[in-house]
Amino acid sequence: MHYQYYNSHILLVINSKGIIRQLHTPFRVTERFTNSLVYVDEILTNEKDELLFVVNNRPLLHSNFRVVINF
Repeated sequence: MHYQYYNSHILLVINSKGIIRQLHTPFRVTERFTNSLVYVDEILTNEKDELLFVVNNRPLLHSNFRVVINF
């Protein structure tokens, strides 16, 4: 899956077939290291144009999370 920043409250998710889904905040993700379910309250990008998820008021790299959705 590919993730594309749209705005601070919408994430575009594109699967391998090119199908696009919009996720609106808050949405649920799984932390990769603990498998804990948490909610993304906001979506940001940093100066390196990396995607950040704001979880518990902390901006964290999106690669620390797994987004599970059905197409």
